[in-house]
Amino acid sequence: MLIPSIFQDIPGDLEAANPAATEEELSRARSIRLRYLVPGEPEPYMVDVVRAMRLLKGMTHYAEIGTRDRGCVSYVFTLLAPDPVIVDVDLLPMPQNEAMIAQELSGRATYTLIHGDSAAADVASRVQEALGPGGADVIFCDSSHMYEHALAEFERYWPLVRPGGFLMYHDVYWEGTATDKGKCQALAAIDRFVPVFVVSMNEPVHRFLPRSSKGDTWGGVAIIPKIGDSA
Repeated sequence: MLIPSIFQDIPGDLEAANPAATEEELSRARSIRLRYLVPGEPEPYMVDVVRAMRLLKGMTHYAEIGTRDRGCVSYVFTLLAPDPVIVDVDLLPMPQNEAMIAQELSGRATYTLIHGDSAAADVASRVQEALGPGGADVIFCDSSHMYEHALAEFERYWPLVRPGGFLMYHDVYWEGTATDKGKCQALAAIDRFVPVFVVSMNEPVHRFLPRSSKGDTWGGVAIIPKIGDSA
């Protein structure tokens, strides 16, 4: 896809995500994710995630919204500072994988598991309590891909990101169904007020730009930097 040069003017704190994913990074991520892969489900595409998650290196407070198999939580843990705070949110229980991640993080992280609708006020309140008064370095949203849900998560979780941190969304190019808009249109709306940047495959990091083709398009990680005291 053509990315105009002006779209490639990015903040310096995103530069770490710009280089292409290396074979070493991808092999390491794959080895972790495969341990948590649910039988019958496809292996996740990790190029976007590996590049975006470089920004978490050495951070201390992380929340993931929509964790499902917990494989991404396990991968991110390897990037964070020692003894991090990790908050895990998903709508439905997955007992076997939850037991795996709890055992892996036991004594190595302050880990909180929350079941519930991530767009609900009570769930967001529990996330805030688990993170503590300083909020999150990064909150990664990978739950529902629908328009209203993505906007609701922005409303709930953007205030919980500390200045200098990031709110991220996965699968940013999904445009919805025949009747309902998707995450792509929600992020286009957010980008009108708060700059949204995207890591997609091995393209340069760039300002949010929908794909040129329509259809059931997935992938990409949106990164929304929290600058200063922006609300």
